[in-house]
Amino acid sequence: MTELELSRYLQRIGYRDALTANLPTLSGLVAGHTQSIPFENLNAYLSLSVDLSADSVLDKLVVEGRGGYCYE
Repeated sequence: MTELELSRYLQRIGYRDALTANLPTLSGLVAGHTQSIPFENLNAYLSLSVDLSADSVLDKLVVEGRGGYCYE
């Protein structure tokens, strides 16, 4: 993930604190992600394939502002 992609992801989940490797940071990232990116299975409903490549998941969740499966 590039710095720009990371910045866009953090903006999407509303995370604004420092990225320090500790439990409060992890808790903040998980909370932001679960509150901002919903479960979504529209691709399955529409019989569309699911691309799990990093670029595709980033585009879907961050660029398009959609949700994802539990494993995306």
